Amino acid sequence: MTESELLELGKRLERVERSVRRYRAALGIAGLLLAVGLLSTFGFFATGHAHAATSAPAQIVARSFVLVDANGRTRAKLWVDHLLGQTSLSLYDQTGAARVSLAINYGPALLMFFDKAGKVRVVLGDNSGEPLVALYDKAETTRVGLSVGDDGPRLRLYDKAGKMRAALGTVPLENTATGSTETRAESSLVLFNQRGRVLWKAP
Repeated sequence: MTESELLELGKRLERVERSVRRYRAALGIAGLLLAVGLLSTFGFFATGHAHAATSAPAQIVARSFVLVDANGRTRAKLWVDHLLGQTSLSLYDQTGAARVSLAINYGPALLMFFDKAGKVRVVLGDNSGEPLVALYDKAETTRVGLSVGDDGPRLRLYDKAGKMRAALGTVPLENTATGSTETRAESSLVLFNQRGRVLWKAP
């Protein structure tokens, strides 16, 4: 794989990670006013099921919704963030930490899973029309990347520094003898050193 191709791969992952960071910053925007608005919107349910069935509006329009549990803790939010230009849906655990989030914005659509510490661990998305699955370690460094491009599927493994160390599938490689770039077959396996040089490949 050439240095320019490694840089381009890094840029694509950076775009996904920037979207994740922008979304995480938006989690703190919604507050108690969202819950008040939700209770006001759905207040008609308090008059009883029969009355609610007859008086239910055909359409509800709002910028945000919040669901809380019996203790008043936020468990789910749905809102539109006009600053980030995205629609967001978040699910929270009993401690109030976001564990699952869906963001649809001007860039890729992302489904994110967080650990108890609030660290991103799994991202499912559509990166420039290419489906992508990324797995992160506790430091939020990409360790596994799975994607499907026009030329086929590929699986990439990264070290703690974020350097690609192994690639399975249709990874592009430079032919040092001719200077041309070849795309490996779906059954191909390539191993790299810390500098991105090929250590071993098959077939």
